[in-house]
Amino acid sequence: MGFTENSNEILSSFQLPLLKRDSPVVWSHVSLDPHLYNYAKDGYAIIRQAANIPEAAWIEQILSEMTFARRPGLILERNSEYIRSQFDIHHQFPHILQKIITKQILDMATQVLGDEPLLYQSHVNFKYAQVGGAYDWHSDYTYWREQDGMLEPRAISIVIPLA
Repeated sequence: MGFTENSNEILSSFQLPLLKRDSPVVWSHVSLDPHLYNYAKDGYAIIRQAANIPEAAWIEQILSEMTFARRPGLILERNSEYIRSQFDIHHQFPHILQKIITKQILDMATQVLGDEPLLYQSHVNFKYAQVGGAYDWHSDYTYWREQDGMLEPRAISIVIPLA
């Protein structure tokens, strides 16, 4: 079933009950970094300057490299040559993560997960204004549970805007 312009009106007419979460949001029992105080309650945190974002010229070079590389894991916009996403960054372009993922990010991930984090998936989303479709709301965990056998939602997503 596809979404139409009236989908939001249709979806808002449904009254869905809130389900109780059985698994914790924060798995650690240590004091959280002050940036994460509301994470357990809200399920997200916005942390400015946690990543070591390199100079704009370097970002432009890397994004250009991804654009022309045409490596495995590349997703194009439907019926287009515009790049939508490049998956598997940690294998395809490891120098990007090495430059952007900081000790602070790893420490905060460890605090939330209660253990050393494991990089499960990495990708860059390219989203040009007025080009391609929207990124629909979805739940990665549902896929990971069914397809990859992740028994509990002991995972976090870290989004680092580059531009």
